[in-house]
Amino acid sequence: IEREPMGGSIGEPMESSDRLSMDQLLLYVHGAAVIQVLRSGVELNIFSLLHEHGELSQDELNGYIRIDPQSLRTLFMGLRSLKLVNRNGERFSNVPVIDKLFQAGGWEVFRSLVLFQAYIVYPGQVDYLESLIAGQNVGIRRYPGEGHTLYEKFRYDPRTKHVFYLYMNKYSDYANPSVFTHVDFTADKAVLDVGGGGGSNAIALATKYPGVTVTLLDLEATRQICEEEIAKHHLSDRIQFVVCDIFKDNFPRGFDSVLFFHELVIWNPTQIKTLLAKAYQALNENGRVV
Repeated sequence: IEREPMGGSIGEPMESSDRLSMDQLLLYVHGAAVIQVLRSGVELNIFSLLHEHGELSQDELNGYIRIDPQSLRTLFMGLRSLKLVNRNGERFSNVPVIDKLFQAGGWEVFRSLVLFQAYIVYPGQVDYLESLIAGQNVGIRRYPGEGHTLYEKFRYDPRTKHVFYLYMNKYSDYANPSVFTHVDFTADKAVLDVGGGGGSNAIALATKYPGVTVTLLDLEATRQICEEEIAKHHLSDRIQFVVCDIFKDNFPRGFDSVLFFHELVIWNPTQIKTLLAKAYQALNENGRVV
């Protein structure tokens, strides 16, 4: 799905900060409410029901979702204010950009992104300023359980873990075709997938290139969900999960390509150099980093 340009009106690009309108400025102020309204519409299946039926009244919608009628009216005030639904008399429908997501097969990716923002990003955002000042992720304290990273805390909160890997897998499914358009793995025999998470990248690679075996490196917290996904695709004989702290442990060796899908971009320059050095040691002669 191509991104719609943002600006004073739909389709009008915002070229510089001086084009910011008062409505947009106020939208920033109400950002906490915006994600909650959007999340509620997604999780209550408002957009899916409107897509399925074309138009529905609030009473008809509530026949499916069954919440307090005043709550539903309040939600629709928010959805209308955000221009997420259209109104025709007493009936409502999705706006074109939402319908476009359904028609182009992008709704599940978008849905997983909304849940990721609501459950993964949102809680820790309250400490954003404190994190900037401290130079570390202060907001991690907002998530239940012990540990200094989300991965360590996943064992205490299965829902957060599910939402995290749902988004990562959906996003990988969306991005992988672009990768395979630009990179050819036909000549590769062994590929190392660093930080491969739920296994979507490795699965897509092994499916497209039957001659490739993949070794996936990630933390113990990801092992179960990854191995289950690999087994569902009958690829357990060609994709191996190896528990690895990518900064503390050495990488295994003997690979034609080392993959960093959605990985290098999240670290600082020193950490990136560390990972690239480990990748260099893992590569065969004439090997490459992707």
